[in-house]
Amino acid sequence: MRHLAIIMDGNRRWARRQHLPPVAGHYHGSETLRRTALYANGLGLRFLSVYAFSTENWNRPLGEVTGLMEVFTNSLTRLLPELHENGIRLRFFGALEQFSPALRQQQKEAMEFTRNNSGMVLQVAMNYGARRELLHACMALIEEYQASGRSPSELKEEDLAERLYLPGCPDPDVVLRTGGEHRLSNFMLWQAAYAEVMLTDVLWPDFSPADVDKAILDFSNRQRRFGR
Repeated sequence: MRHLAIIMDGNRRWARRQHLPPVAGHYHGSETLRRTALYANGLGLRFLSVYAFSTENWNRPLGEVTGLMEVFTNSLTRLLPELHENGIRLRFFGALEQFSPALRQQQKEAMEFTRNNSGMVLQVAMNYGARRELLHACMALIEEYQASGRSPSELKEEDLAERLYLPGCPDPDVVLRTGGEHRLSNFMLWQAAYAEVMLTDVLWPDFSPADVDKAILDFSNRQRRFGR
């Protein structure tokens, strides 16, 4: 396996079970991400993509959204030195322009700080929605083809893929969702076309290295025919 994508679900339910506010679940979830990233990097995984904040998450209660922004800021400050020390390259993708200037600057500096690292690439989807990603890619292609006078019949799948948020990144081998839900929730729909989809009832804050091992073992036992 080269690329594992995770929908990190279950933070709020975990907090409710612990009789804690939702933001506590998100803080514990950030620690799970640290643990998972370091473990996956140690295994030699090349790409780990995680769903941190969707375009729909803005519709959550204002207090929770504000708390999430604080979690993002504080967690990045806390985790960045350790990620860098372990050679992990950090990349954020999504409609990042909607975040505050301070958070965008922090994201930019973190990506620049780890740009030359040769370990695993940790790709964090923030303000991400696959439908929006595809729409923006299509709009870019239309503008380019209109400007060049080329015919739409010349379009190839690769042309669209190159205009997504992560051009050149291999598609995920596995999309894993924690928390027991059975949906992709608008996450990497184009890239996940042939991914193995795995579901677990484990809430994200309780996700452990043993769960990573289980996913890798499950993947190794599957036969991928790609329609053949």
